[in-house]
Amino acid sequence: MPVRGLRHEEEVLGDLHAEAMAWVGDGVRWLDVHTHIGHADPDGYEADPEDLIEALDAAGQHAALVFPMHEPDGYSAANDMVIAEAEASDGRLFAFCRLDPHDDALAEAERALDRGARGIKLHPRAEQFTLDNPGLAAVFAMADERRLPVLVHAGRGIPALGRHAVEATGRHPGMRLILAHAGISDLAWIWREAPDHPNLFFDTSWWFMFFPGAALLLTVLAFNLLGDGLRDAFDPRSRI
Repeated sequence: MPVRGLRHEEEVLGDLHAEAMAWVGDGVRWLDVHTHIGHADPDGYEADPEDLIEALDAAGQHAALVFPMHEPDGYSAANDMVIAEAEASDGRLFAFCRLDPHDDALAEAERALDRGARGIKLHPRAEQFTLDNPGLAAVFAMADERRLPVLVHAGRGIPALGRHAVEATGRHPGMRLILAHAGISDLAWIWREAPDHPNLFFDTSWWFMFFPGAALLLTVLAFNLLGDGLRDAFDPRSRI
C-alpha cells in the first residue's frame, strides 16, 4: 500500500517488483487486499485515494480493498469517508469498515455494511484488544451468518492471536477470517492448523517487515554457516 514518506523503500524494492511482474506476465488482474487511506494515524502515515490508485497503476494492480488508518477519535466518520471514496473510484476500490470492539462494534458494522462496506477490518494492536474480546462475539456471529471477510492485523506482539483465530474460525465456519502480514504473529505453528480451517486465510502484505525479516534471515543463515564450519573443524567424520 502507498504511504507518504516511504520513497526510499519504494526505490529499494523497485527492481524486485519489476522482476516479479516480468515473471507473472501480462494479462493478470491483481487485487490488493490490504490498503489504507486517511490522515490521522498517530504513527504519521497518510494516504489519499489518489495516492492509492496511482500506486495500484504503478504496481500493475487492477483494484484494492481499502479501509481507514488508525483513527484515535473513532471510526464512524472514517468508515463513511472510505465507503464514499470506494463508490467514487469506478470499481477500483472496495471498502472495508474498521471496528473498535470497545465502542459498540456490532452497531458500527451493521451501519457501515448497510452503507456499502464489503467486509470488516480489525487491528488488535492499535485498539488494544484480543480476538476473544466480548465485543467481537456478535460481530463474528454476524460475519458467519453473512459469510463476510474479516481482515485482522497479525503483526508481532499480539498475545494469543493465532489461537483465538483458530477458535473463532472453528465456531463460525461462514466467516472468512484473514490474518494480515502472513500471520507472522503465529506463523511458526499456525500453518499446521490452517488445513483444518478452510475459512482461515492469510494475506501477504509484508513491506513493513521486509528489513526485520531480512535481518532475521541473515542471522539464521550466519548461525547455520557457523555451525557447518564448526562441524567440519571438529567432527572427524566430516574429513572421511
